Amino acid sequence: MQIRNSGQPLSQSSPKKVNYLLAEKESLRLTDVYSRVFGAVQKHAHNAEGLDKNNLFHQKEFDSTAVELIQAFISRLDPPICVVAHNGNRFDFPLLRTELASVRGCKFKLFDHTGSPILCADSVHLFRDLGDLLRCSQSTKNDDSGLDSSLACSFSDSGQPLSQSSPKKVNYLLAEKESLRLTDVYSRVFGAVQKHAHNAEGDCLAVMELVQYLGLAAIDWLQVNYIDFNRFPISRSTFT
Repeated sequence: MQIRNSGQPLSQSSPKKVNYLLAEKESLRLTDVYSRVFGAVQKHAHNAEGLDKNNLFHQKEFDSTAVELIQAFISRLDPPICVVAHNGNRFDFPLLRTELASVRGCKFKLFDHTGSPILCADSVHLFRDLGDLLRCSQSTKNDDSGLDSSLACSFSDSGQPLSQSSPKKVNYLLAEKESLRLTDVYSRVFGAVQKHAHNAEGDCLAVMELVQYLGLAAIDWLQVNYIDFNRFPISRSTFT
């Protein structure tokens, strides 16, 4: 998921575009898309996609119908549902939670069709925690040994059998120096510039490609590193 807002501080902002790309856990292939643009922005507000009052005047604001559309889309999905967004814990998830609350009240919660909560994960943390696998991908992408890259990575630094090898100390200093901006992670892994960067659809696709590249390691990480969407704080304390 990616949200584009009005370019204002989070406490004063509202979503101008909400974009979901759906992939099933078993295949990690794109199977569905949800995208909506909303209007009603302040006079001088604009965002990275160029969405402003001049080109959003014909779009309806984020209202009860928008909430119903989002809930209806989620209700059609097979649970469990995990929403992934880059920097989502600090931006996308609290912003959407705040906007839903501004329309339907602070007690409103999102659930799947079984009544279970929607799970959320931040791909910044995913790419940070699996940084060794992403760095390994750079050293093995041109390997002609015939080994699967993940296997080559596992055996590249040790002559011992995997069951007898000692745990490696992670080089956190190196990891901290590496930028976790989506465009930088994408270029490091694929050796190419991310297409349509800072665009809701483009960023969704980039995150999906990186998750596909990590494969089962990403799925395993997501199954234990998530937050209930309904537990994110509401940024604005009063609603009209």
